[in-house]
Amino acid sequence: MPGHVAYLERHHATGVFLISGQTVPPSQGGAIIACGIDRTDVELITGEDPFVIAGVAQYSVTTIQAGRHHPALAALLTR
Repeated sequence: MPGHVAYLERHHATGVFLISGQTVPPSQGGAIIACGIDRTDVELITGEDPFVIAGVAQYSVTTIQAGRHHPALAALLTR
């Protein structure tokens, strides 16, 4: 767990990860919302997660093109 938390904190600090957390119920895993990075780089980053390296988790990457967003998110989505 400490390695996974450090992984999340590192990518939050760079601004790539905007949100991360457990799903409800937590037995279904977690989710991350990333921004300002292309799919290829996201797939590289997710492969570095210690949970993935240990074989206890896998990621499913879904790319969206935001059509509408709250004005407070504009600066994050246009960087």
